[in-house]
Parts: sequence; structure tokens; C-alpha cells
Amino acid sequence: MKEILNKHFFNNSISDYILTLSLLVLVFVIYWFCRQLIEKKISQRKEMTSSKLNSLFIRALLKNVVPFTFLLINYFIINRLHFTPRGEKILDFTINVVVIFFVIRIINYTLHLSVQSYMQLKGEPEARMRQINGILMVIKGLVWITGFLMLLDLKGYDIKTILTGLGVGGIAIALAAQNILSDLFSYFVIFLDKPFEVGNIIKVNNQVGTVEHIGIKTTHIRDIMGELLIFPNAELVKTPLQNISRLNFRRAVVPFDVKLDTSATQLDEMTRGLEALVLSVEHTEFLRACVTGFGEYSIKCELIFNIHCFEYRDFANYRQQVILKLIVHLESLGIRLAQPVRIINSESIIDN
Repeated sequence: MKEILNKHFFNNSISDYILTLSLLVLVFVIYWFCRQLIEKKISQRKEMTSSKLNSLFIRALLKNVVPFTFLLINYFIINRLHFTPRGEKILDFTINVVVIFFVIRIINYTLHLSVQSYMQLKGEPEARMRQINGILMVIKGLVWITGFLMLLDLKGYDIKTILTGLGVGGIAIALAAQNILSDLFSYFVIFLDKPFEVGNIIKVNNQVGTVEHIGIKTTHIRDIMGELLIFPNAELVKTPLQNISRLNFRRAVVPFDVKLDTSATQLDEMTRGLEALVLSVEHTEFLRACVTGFGEYSIKCELIFNIHCFEYRDFANYRQQVILKLIVHLESLGIRLAQPVRIINSESIIDN
């Protein structure tokens, strides 16, 4: 039996193969047990807490760290065997690919988890959480490219030559795709500066609509007629726009004319009583009420106040309440609103 175990095949004895296989099986059993334990922890977290971050952390452990550790231990076990120079090169290259692959996955997952955790702590809405995925996708792509270049460097390729070629090619690609890159850069500007967010009502190019989607290249806006408007991000960054959803108040200007025979005492009583009149309507802020001048057949007056509301229909309702109270106030003071007067010269009609 001992002679059989000591027999060599491909530079290794049968006992070495048996020991290696036994260790691999043992490691696999431990790996399976750890995986089951972590999956159980995930299910318990879902039942015990509503926080997603802990579950994401455990899931990252399950998808990346545990398999990486398992493969790394297998490598050290297999590396006990003696291989030919070609076999050692293949094994070393394979482990390099595995290490770089899992390191990049761990970096990207950690980056994603950190950004998501930070945004949750800031109380960012779900729309912003989805929007950050576009930026993370670009960053993750750069990390994968860096890992690929590292792999080429380990393989013995001249990275400086490759980077030089990529630089020249990158300039050509940038010139050919400058509109796309401009929209991509504008996407970063929109995300960081936050001129508008998903769900906001904005006005751009005399068109009013609700922002439905902010993509890497375009932003989708649903106008008040139900049509979907698609704007390039670069155009939205360059074009002045109004974010109607961020209105703190709307200003109401109510001009009105009274008859020329209105006395100065009546006008003074009228203007002094308008502040209390405006403030009697909720969500209003009085600014000024004054006589502004003379018309051809009237005395011109003006009432200006702010209404603190977002919806235009609410604004119109509060403004109407103030105007109705204004009419009652004028009637109580005996002041009559001036009406347009048209004078017809009858003599010129007769002459004709």
C-alpha cells in the first residue's frame, strides 16, 4: 500500500494528490457551512430590522469576500503540488485573474454601499438614489479598466505604450463623441448642483412639465398636455429654467381704478384698511397699497401682496378672496370703481 501511495505521476505522489483532494473537500464543506450561516443571518435581518444597509453588507460578504477567501485557500492547497513551468505560469495567471476580479468587485461594492449609506443618512429620496447609479456605473467602469491594465502589466505588457495609445485614441473618441460627453458631464452637474429633481415641475423654453427621469444623456419631462419632452442634459444646463416646485410664494398685483370724484379722505381710509383686509385671508403677506396716479377718467390704485402656497389653483383661490373683500371694503367707504368711458363726438357724425 505504501508503495502505491509513493508512486509519482506528473511530479507528484499519489499520497500528495489524496491529501490535496481531502483538503479541498474539507475547505468546500467549511465554505458551504459558512454560506448557509450567512444566508440565515440575512433572512434574520429581514425579519428583525427594516434597515437595508446591514443586509447589503452581509450580502457583499456572501457574494465577494467568502468566495474570494475560498478560492484563495484552494490556490494555496493546490500550490503544494509540483507543476511543470508551463503549469505554474497558467496557475499563477489564473490566480492573478481571480484576485483582480474579486478585488475590483469588493472595491465597487464597497463604493456603492458607502455612497448609498451616505445618501440614506442625508435623507435623500429614492429618485436621487436611482440617479446616483448612473454616476456609479461610470466610476465602476473606470475601476474595471484599471484592473484590466494591472492584469496586462502582470502579464508583461508595456502599460506605458498602451496608455499612450489609449490617450491618442481617447482624444479621437472625445472629438467624435463630444456631444455625448457634454451630456454626461451635464448629468454630473445636474446631480451635484440639483437645479431640479425627479418630480419637480420646471419651466424651460416656455414649456412647463414634471421631471419624470434624469438619465445619463437625456432628461424626460411630461408637459401639462401629457406629452413627453426629451431634453439633452447639456441643453438643460445651458438654458435658463424655472423650478416652479421650489416657489416659496407667489406675488399678486391687483390694479384697480376708482372714480375721479373720490375724495382724498376716502382714498386715505381705503389704503389704510387694505393691510388688515389682506391679512384676514390665510397664507397672505401684505406688501403695499397705494394710489399710483391719474388715468384719463379715473384715479389709479394698486394692491400688492404675497400668497405663500405652491399650487396655482390655491393661489387663484386666495387672490379671489382678497379681491372680493376689496370690493366690499370699497362699497363700505362709498367708493365706486371707475368704468371705461367712451366719448363720441356727435357733431362729427352729423357733419359726415
